[in-house]
Amino acid sequence: MDCSSHCPPSAGPTSKTNNRMITRTSIKQLKAQVDIVDTIRKSVTLERAGSGCYFGRSPFAKNDDDRSLVVSSTYQIYQCLDSGKEGDVFNWLEETEGIGFWQAARNLAKETGFPLQYFPLHKRAKTKRPGNNPLSRAH
Repeated sequence: MDCSSHCPPSAGPTSKTNNRMITRTSIKQLKAQVDIVDTIRKSVTLERAGSGCYFGRSPFAKNDDDRSLVVSSTYQIYQCLDSGKEGDVFNWLEETEGIGFWQAARNLAKETGFPLQYFPLHKRAKTKRPGNNPLSRAH
């Protein structure tokens, strides 16, 4: 699955973090390493309901007396049948912890011990061009 749905247009394929950028490849590798069922089980009791399917009480449902949260270990997604909220492990962390995508990625990487790949931002070198200084122009 492509992570382009999470990458804001302004950030492009990477995210600024203290003058460093997380690569899109690193995000994809992190997502492939993490099991959404294990992540959701930290806050919701899930019951197996078949091959790769789990149900639980949704934190998004207004009055969840039933099990309206469906989690698929096969597709690595969740869906709340009451509220309609759905997504992957990053969406889950964003919704339940009230954080942004890049913070969710950093938190998940730290929790799992996954080494995110960062690249330094390149600062543009300031070069002086002749004739661009208004004080050096003849009047």
